Amino acid sequence: LMAKVSKKLQVDQQKLEIRLAKINHAKELRMDLAQLEKRKSALMAQLNTQQRTKSEELERLNNRVADLKDLEAWEKRLREREQLLAEQSPRTESKVHPQVEVSITEPMFEVISPAAPMDRISTLLAQANTELKNQNLAACRALYNELRPLYASLDDTRKREFYYQIMELKTNIELAKLAIH
Repeated sequence: LMAKVSKKLQVDQQKLEIRLAKINHAKELRMDLAQLEKRKSALMAQLNTQQRTKSEELERLNNRVADLKDLEAWEKRLREREQLLAEQSPRTESKVHPQVEVSITEPMFEVISPAAPMDRISTLLAQANTELKNQNLAACRALYNELRPLYASLDDTRKREFYYQIMELKTNIELAKLAIH
C-alpha cells in the first residue's frame, strides 16, 4: 500500500512539475509579448516619423519643381524681350512695358553668386523696394521672381530671416498693381 501511495505521489509530482514548467513557459511568453508590443510601438513611431520626413521632402521637391517651371517661364519671357530689343536700335530706349524702360547697354540683372545667396537676397530685396518706390512694377516683379529660387534654396533657419521681408514685398507689389488698375 505504501509503495502504491508513493508511486501515486511521484506521478502527481511529475504532473505538477510538467504543469509548473508550462506555467513558467506561459509567463515567459507573456513577458516576450509585452517586449514585442513595445518594440512594435517604437517601430511604428519611427515609421511615422520617416513618412512625415519623406512627405515634407516630397513637398519641398514639388515646390522646387514649381519654382523651376516659373523660372523657365521667366527666362522665356526674358529671351523674348531680348529678341525684341535686339531687333530695335541699340542706342534707343524702348518701352517694353508701359511702366518699364529698358536700356540694352545696362545689364538688367546681376549674375547670382552661389557663395553668397543671403547677400544676394538682401541686395535683390533692396533693389526691388527701390523699383517699387519708383513705381517700376515690371522690374520689381522680375526681381521678386529672381528672389524666389534663391529663397527656396535656403535652409529653414535662414528662410526665417527673410520670410517677412519677402512677403511684405510681394504684398506691396500686389497693392501697387491694384492701385494702377
